Amino acid sequence: MSDKPGRPDPPHGSQTVRMPMMPQPGLRPGTALEELPAGMSVSLEITGGPGKGSLFRLTRRLTIIGREEGEIRIPDVGVSRRHASLEVHDRETIILRDLSSTNGTFHNGKLIAFCKVSDGDEIRVGTSLLTLSLDAPG
Repeated sequence: MSDKPGRPDPPHGSQTVRMPMMPQPGLRPGTALEELPAGMSVSLEITGGPGKGSLFRLTRRLTIIGREEGEIRIPDVGVSRRHASLEVHDRETIILRDLSSTNGTFHNGKLIAFCKVSDGDEIRVGTSLLTLSLDAPG
């Protein structure tokens, strides 16, 4: 039975499991740990859809992508207010995470809840296509 009055239980197996963002140990607002690793450069370019040609350089380990909130704002009605996030841990570990968006987040054409992304990968939010660029030593 649903725990919300007036709402029936969803059919078995149809629930989406959402995983909360895990806080990073020792990560405090305003500290150097909030910044990208030294010498690392990460950017997103809108290569299709509204805002095509816009380039966003990430400056923090956690970046929110959305229509109205976050560091990367995309003027696309298919993008939720807070749509997705990018979590930069190091060169090999960059996590793209859907933030319970209405239309979903896609990585290289596949719908995701969260996944690792790499240089040159494509991210679709709403009707907008973004390409990730990574430049880091090593």
